[in-house]
Amino acid sequence: MTMPDSDRSISLEGAYNFRDIGGQATTAGRRMKKGLFFRSDNLARLSDQDLEKISSLHLRTIIDLRTPNEQKAKRDRIPGNQAIRAVSIPIYPTLEDPSRLKSLFWLISGKYRRVDFEQFAKELYLRIAFDHASQVGSLITLVSDKENLPVLIHCNGGKDRTGFMAALLQSLTGVSHNDIMHDYLLTNQRMAPYVSRFIRRSRWMNLFGFSPERMRPVLEARTEYLEEAFRSILERHESVEHYLSEACGVAPETLSRIRDLLLD
Repeated sequence: MTMPDSDRSISLEGAYNFRDIGGQATTAGRRMKKGLFFRSDNLARLSDQDLEKISSLHLRTIIDLRTPNEQKAKRDRIPGNQAIRAVSIPIYPTLEDPSRLKSLFWLISGKYRRVDFEQFAKELYLRIAFDHASQVGSLITLVSDKENLPVLIHCNGGKDRTGFMAALLQSLTGVSHNDIMHDYLLTNQRMAPYVSRFIRRSRWMNLFGFSPERMRPVLEARTEYLEEAFRSILERHESVEHYLSEACGVAPETLSRIRDLLLD
């Protein structure tokens, strides 16, 4: 039986999407180990009390999937009382992220009104899977070394880049499709207050004939985004294992080692 969500969640003051991706039952009757793989949003706002909680996890590695600019804008706070290795594996999902209003010109010109945000989000996951296959391979190889565990994987919101990586690891170990999707969608519960606040604060966009509600597809985790990515993986490579070896350059023995490390 899969571990309850409450047993895998870690409540922090400065991060809303921090949790253990382990504790999941597999279709073969085994279970992903708890306490080895964690996921989160950015760590820039962690309180001192948060740092104490994270110290208790005895992390050895923190993998940051954000771009260099994202890292500079929101620098991680990491416990200073432990030798934690910080690794940057940047994934550049897009040149123009419509949820980040960097250009008023987009609104004035009406460009936002022409964006299909749901299609944008689906394509984002495909870019993560295929345009950044080498980064996926680097992450998988890194976490296959027990000396790097326990590990925390995070991006900015802990939703897309981190969500894809977590689902990939769960799929590799044999967690069921339904349980993978359930864990992926937990992000929406944690992000709901922040999404509502973002939309509320963005009402000024209505002045340019654009409702911020239209951006909700890129602010939420949705089943169809992850399913589209995995459907394409299976169409091109037949299995997650073949995708990791053929597209991402992960050696077969590395995949076996990860299963041994992750499964009880």
